[in-house]
Amino acid sequence: MTVETSDRDTIIEEAADWAVELDAGALGEADRARLLAWLKTSPVHVEEFLRLSAMFEDISWTDIQDELEGLQPANDDQSVEGERSWRFMHVLTGVVAACALLADGFTILPSMLSTGPAVLEHVSAETVKGESQQVTLADGSVATLNTDSEVEFYLTAEVRAARIGRGEAFFNVAPDADRPFYVLADETAVRVVGTAFSTRIRTDGTELQVEEGRVAFGHTGAVSSLSGASLSDIALVNEVTLNAGEAAFWKDGATRPDLLTPAAGEIAAWRKGLLVFRQSTLREVAAEFNRFNSERIVIRSEGLAGETLSAEFATDDVDGFLRFLEFSRPDSRVTRAGNEIYIDQN
Repeated sequence: MTVETSDRDTIIEEAADWAVELDAGALGEADRARLLAWLKTSPVHVEEFLRLSAMFEDISWTDIQDELEGLQPANDDQSVEGERSWRFMHVLTGVVAACALLADGFTILPSMLSTGPAVLEHVSAETVKGESQQVTLADGSVATLNTDSEVEFYLTAEVRAARIGRGEAFFNVAPDADRPFYVLADETAVRVVGTAFSTRIRTDGTELQVEEGRVAFGHTGAVSSLSGASLSDIALVNEVTLNAGEAAFWKDGATRPDLLTPAAGEIAAWRKGLLVFRQSTLREVAAEFNRFNSERIVIRSEGLAGETLSAEFATDDVDGFLRFLEFSRPDSRVTRAGNEIYIDQN
């Protein structure tokens, strides 16, 4: 939900007035009803009220905890953006409920906020070889993990972030102009507001492919983990902007990425179960098949490994690739030994 600065200032003033009244213990039943009605107007009201209430140690939240847990939008907002915003509001009220269980009121929140923005959602996901997994976050964003990948997600009231530990993921980011979405991969980072793109950690760098929208791609230094305190410190250095249909590869140690032009249908083709190769070396082709399959292709001829091909295969169609290779490279020889597939040159 996007709120203009002037509107946000008004909400902050109103939230402060309510926090002062609640701290003074002056709320009767009628005032409580008005407070709840005000909170139901917008998730931004809830967000600012929680933030300002954290400054008052004497506020007891247990009195109205039950009512807050049942909050629903007063204006019957059924839009996609409204649904996402109210889903985020429920995450906020979940934080409140947890605090009420741990302490009588908000006395725990100032210490939480002193180390950085409170983490509203922390999710980790991992896939094994040949598996993919879809993760839906509280803000409505969806991430699809490719084979043998690991990603962790953090959401706060100010920023959304994901860190790819290994592998690759495709992100369909829910629009939220007030909270950018960062994806950290190795020593690079991507910043978006709402778009669709794929990020992959390769052995020698990070690859980015943009399917929709615009994406900022920059260097950020290695980040081993995310936390509520560190999310606000994310900064992109030497960033470039990529548009839909564009791609880039940031080689380890480089100060700028190499810009690429992927072929139609090539961006995150693995979501459709495809491997798309355009003038790829046989070494690269073998490595891609090895990501998805238990059988391991080993090209033992250096001359053959450097030859290129352009073709499309299903991710599990190892035999189809071998038949194609034998037909297009008559001088190649394929032998199998257990889970190993050896390719030699006659």
